[in-house]
Amino acid sequence: MGTINCSVQACFYNVNEICGAHILNIGGSDALLTESTCCETFLKQSKYSNLADQDVEPGNTDVIFCSVNTCAYHEKNHCTLPEIEVGSLRDAETYTDTDCLSFERE
Repeated sequence: MGTINCSVQACFYNVNEICGAHILNIGGSDALLTESTCCETFLKQSKYSNLADQDVEPGNTDVIFCSVNTCAYHEKNHCTLPEIEVGSLRDAETYTDTDCLSFERE
């Protein structure tokens, strides 16, 4: 799997703007705009920084699950892009504050 670029600084999995989550879940099933998508894998860094057995290394994303059936890259609940970008227009407190910036409406 390719690199997941992430500009959501508050995310536990963000290591130097590269995602370290093994599985990424992108949500927003009937999204018409980028702002209606989200990264459901988001964990607030300040709340989860004490996960003792969680080793986060950038670039370890194995699969991108996607429930955004209105996206041109959605196929059988997966993203067909080898690389995506996740971001946020504001300080992210929850996953709903994040966006899949690679979303492209069919």
